Amino acid sequence: MICSKCGAECKDTQKFCMKCGNLLHAEQEMDDMQEELANSVGELMDGFDDDVDDDGELEDFRIELEDFMFEEEAKRVQKELQVDQIYSGRSRSRTEEEEPEEWEYDEDKLFDDMQMENMIEEEPEQKKPVSDTPKKKKPKNKKKIAITCGIVVAVLALAIGGGVYLLNNIHFNLTSFDDYYRMASKEYKREDYKIAQSDALAALKKAQSAYDKAASDSKKNEAKEDLIQVRKLLNDIYEKTEQINDTYAENLSELVKLDTSLADYFVKLAKYYSENKPPKVLTDFLRTVEDDNEKVEEALKDYIVPVPTADRESGNYTEQFAVTLTCQEGQEIWYTVDGQDPSTYGVRYTEPIKITAFRTPEDTNEENGVTVLKAITINADKVESKVVEFKYEIVLASGEPVVTPDSGVYTEYTEIKVSVPEGSKCYYTIGEGDTKPQDPDATSNLYIADEKQFLEVYGANTEEKFEPLQMPRGTHIMKFVIIDEYGIVSDVAVRSYNLEIPRNVTLNEAEEKVSEFLVKENLVNAEGRNSANHLVSAEWEETILIDNDEYYVIYAVERDDNQTEISRTMYLVDSYDENKEVIKDAKYENGQYILPEEEEETTTS
Repeated sequence: MICSKCGAECKDTQKFCMKCGNLLHAEQEMDDMQEELANSVGELMDGFDDDVDDDGELEDFRIELEDFMFEEEAKRVQKELQVDQIYSGRSRSRTEEEEPEEWEYDEDKLFDDMQMENMIEEEPEQKKPVSDTPKKKKPKNKKKIAITCGIVVAVLALAIGGGVYLLNNIHFNLTSFDDYYRMASKEYKREDYKIAQSDALAALKKAQSAYDKAASDSKKNEAKEDLIQVRKLLNDIYEKTEQINDTYAENLSELVKLDTSLADYFVKLAKYYSENKPPKVLTDFLRTVEDDNEKVEEALKDYIVPVPTADRESGNYTEQFAVTLTCQEGQEIWYTVDGQDPSTYGVRYTEPIKITAFRTPEDTNEENGVTVLKAITINADKVESKVVEFKYEIVLASGEPVVTPDSGVYTEYTEIKVSVPEGSKCYYTIGEGDTKPQDPDATSNLYIADEKQFLEVYGANTEEKFEPLQMPRGTHIMKFVIIDEYGIVSDVAVRSYNLEIPRNVTLNEAEEKVSEFLVKENLVNAEGRNSANHLVSAEWEETILIDNDEYYVIYAVERDDNQTEISRTMYLVDSYDENKEVIKDAKYENGQYILPEEEEETTTS
C-alpha cells in the first residue's frame, strides 16, 4: 500500500510508515472520532441557542480553561510514546524540503506568535491621542465567547483522543518483549485478534532469543517465564479465532515442555492429537509424561493406557518359570523377551511366557541367565501404553534334573530318585547295555515319586500298587527330563548304571533244586523216572529278569529210551534268594515270561 502522507510504498501488514511515521490503518478510526466530536460541538451550539434570554443576550455562561491543560496532556503523550518528532515542527524522518504536517504542534513557535500579536495590538493604542473622554466599551458577545470556548474544547478533546489513540496503537517504537506483549494483550482485550497474534509472535521471538542467549540461570528462568506467558496468550488467541491446527498443537507442545505442571494444556494437546492425528502421535506424546507427575497423569486418565501387570516381579530366581501378563478388558498385550521394543518387534500375548534362560554358578557371564521382558498394552483405538520392563535372572545348580544315585557300578538293589518341583513331571527312557536311548518327552515313562503322585496318576481304584523305581540289573543307560506345568522342558540328565547283584544260587544248584522239587512232588522217583518209566532231567534254558529279579529258566525234559523228547515243563529258580521255592506254572507268551502269582509281564533279558 502507499502512505497517504509521504507516498512511500509500504507492506499491507505494516502499522506505520517507516519513512514519515504516519499511521497506515488509522484513517477510518480518526474520521469516526472527528465525526463524533463534530456532533458533540453541534449539540453544544444548539444548547447555547436554547439559552438566549428575552433581550437576545446569552445567559451568564463562563468556561474557565487553564492554558497549561493542553500542554501538559501533550507532553504526557509525547513522553509515553518516546517519539519527540510527533510534536516538533519537523519530523526527523523528513527532509528539509518537506513542509510540516498540519497536525504538528510547535510550542515555542506558538508562544512567539502570541507575543507578537500582543505587541501589534498594543502599538496602535500608544500612538492614539489620549482623550479625556472615556469611550464606551463595546459589549462583549457572550454567544461568540461560548462558541469559541466550545471549539477550543473540541480541539482539545480531539488532540487528547488522538494522542491516546496513538499511544494505544502506534507500533514503530516497540523494541522489547514487554512492549510487544503489552500491545498484544491490549489488542486481545479489544478483540483485535489479528494484530494481537502478530504482536504476540513478535514477543515470542524476543523471548526465545533471550532464552537462547541467556548466560545465567536467573536470566534463563526469566526468559522461560516470558515464553510461558506469551505462549499461553497465543493459545487463547488461537482458540478465540478457531485456529485449531498444527500450529496450535505445536504451541501447546512447546508450552508443556516449558512447564510440565500445566495439566489443562496437556489435556488440550491430547484431545487435539486424539481427534486429528494417528494413534502413534498420541502414544508418543503420552509417553513423555513422567511417572511421578501425578497431577498431569490424573488429568490425562481418559487418554493414558495402563501398562500390563505381571505375576512375577523382576529379580533373581533359582528355577525356570512362566510369566502371566494381564491388562484391562478389551485391550491387547504385545511383548518381546530379547530386550527389543515391543511396539515394533512385539508378538501378541496369548499364553504365559516361558522364562527358560539360566546359568550355573560356575558360569561367570551373568547375561547368560538374564531374560529382559518388555511389554505394552494397546487399546481399541490403537493407542499404546508406555513400555514396561521386567528383568529376570535364573541361576540353577544344574540345568538338568537332580537324579540320585550318580552313574556307577552297584552290587545291591538301589532305588533311583529324582527331585521333581511341585507342578512338574519327570519322564525317562532306558537303553540296555551301551545303547543310548532317545531323549525323553511327555510320551516316555513317567517317573512316580511317591504314593501320593501314584494315586493322582492312576486313581484310588486302581489294582496297581506303587513301587519305587529300582536300578535295573545289568548295564543300562537312563535319561531323565522334567517338564513343568507351563511345558518348559529342562536339560536332559544322563545316568549309566551297572547293577551286578551277586548270585547266591549257581546254575548247577538251580538244576539240582528243580530235580529235588520233582522228586518232592512225586513227579519222578529217586532215579529220575516218571510213571511211564521215562527219564526226566532238569536242563537250563536261559537266565531272565522279572521285576528286576533274576531267574534261571529250568525245563524238566521227558525222554524215552531212544532219547526222543516226549515233553518239557518250565520252572523258575531265583538266583539271588536261595530260600525261595522253585516257581512252577510260569508262562511264556509273546516273548514274555509271566509269573503265576502276580501275572506280571516283563521283558526277557
